[in-house]
Amino acid sequence: MLLSEDSVFSSDVSSPIGIPPTLKPMDNNCIIDTANWTIIKGLYIATGDEKFLTIGRLESDSIITAIVVNTNSPARSAYYYIDDVSITECRPPVLASDTLIDEGQSVIIGDSSQDVANYFWSPSVGLACDTCWQTIASPTETTTYTLKKITPCDTTQANITISVTPAPPNPNPDFHFSLKPNPSSNFIELGFGFLKLESTVKIYDLQGRLVLIKNIPKEIENYTIPIQHLAAGQYTLVIENSEFFVRKRVMKI
Repeated sequence: MLLSEDSVFSSDVSSPIGIPPTLKPMDNNCIIDTANWTIIKGLYIATGDEKFLTIGRLESDSIITAIVVNTNSPARSAYYYIDDVSITECRPPVLASDTLIDEGQSVIIGDSSQDVANYFWSPSVGLACDTCWQTIASPTETTTYTLKKITPCDTTQANITISVTPAPPNPNPDFHFSLKPNPSSNFIELGFGFLKLESTVKIYDLQGRLVLIKNIPKEIENYTIPIQHLAAGQYTLVIENSEFFVRKRVMKI
């Protein structure tokens, strides 16, 4: 087999082209099975310029192995049927970035490349399917999942961490607040209407680490929080006091 930038053609079908192959999946072995199909495959590291695949008699006769299969045949040649030729890119799983969910929620994770391969997730706890390229994950605690991808040419893997924010101990569905702008790069402003009690604002990153904490005085309508020091990404903002515990997602850009 020859993978090349330019096409290769020879009008003389009785003679080899005389070009060294880029891939020798048979390694000069002969196919002698005359009744069944024989799978021929190989692994090739591309340069990026390849545009043509040539299959046939490339090298000179001096380095080609010949075997007489039928000694009763008067012909001194052989021919082969070729079918179902394909080139498949071998690449590792392409997973989304680490994500954050609330306890009791689910998220869809999977290999966005959708290649033809065998897939195996580990651990399998909290997954709807542990042998699918895409599955629903419902972990009850922060979990790092590993997706192993097995193709005809290689075995690769990738990881994704799903951070789980615990359910609030004392939720109050009647309390609401606004958060703007979101996404934001420098600051976020919280709007309460009227905050009756002193409260605490906490911001957690995707790994569940506390990255910011502020105390908010009571009887205010708005409160501004600087976030320019935070890395770009997704965060969870929590406001809590003795009466409520509420949270919202914040996107830092």
